[in-house]
Amino acid sequence: MIGNVLKFLRDELNQHLLIDAQDEQDEKNAVELLDGAETVEPVFKTDTITLLLFNIQEERQMRQADRFQRRIPAGDSDTPDIIKRVYPDIRLYLHLLFIANHSDYAAGWNRLGRVIQYFQSHPVFAPDQAPQDDHKLPSDISKLILELIPLDFSQQNDIWNALRVSHQPCIHYRARLMVFQDQAPRDLEAATVRGAAQIKTNLWRRPAQEDSGSA
Repeated sequence: MIGNVLKFLRDELNQHLLIDAQDEQDEKNAVELLDGAETVEPVFKTDTITLLLFNIQEERQMRQADRFQRRIPAGDSDTPDIIKRVYPDIRLYLHLLFIANHSDYAAGWNRLGRVIQYFQSHPVFAPDQAPQDDHKLPSDISKLILELIPLDFSQQNDIWNALRVSHQPCIHYRARLMVFQDQAPRDLEAATVRGAAQIKTNLWRRPAQEDSGSA
């Protein structure tokens, strides 16, 4: 899934930069993924923007009330929804670097500027947005949101030291939310659902009853 998201973003940007070409340096493959064959030090292709995933972070704030249940719509207003027992969803942030290694320093920043322009006007992607079947966001991702996140000098120093290469013009985006869902949900007995609902009801009612008794 993660690799498919990277390919999707690469293809989206290549299509945009090709249509919006402003100089002779704009080519069909203006954006490429990092070459995985370079195992010691990363090599950024000249006159190309390299898309690099450098960190993955779990998002822990936007969680469902009951993380171990998933409600599946029945499709009929007269039929109750189906509730399945699942392991909690995993929501991820992908931290991405767009690195411009250009022989013409100004041209590299111009390309990065067009990347910023594109994501400014297209900050959200969904699987049903792209008309081509071979150029779509993976169907198991409901939404992908791109945010431009500035890096301070300390963070940039840590990243480039970890990569063991000299600093290059770059911009940092955070892609959210990628959701990994349990692909084998289990049936949840109706009695268990009713019991859980009753427990929640009692928990909400108990403070009011205790306050009235003490009064």
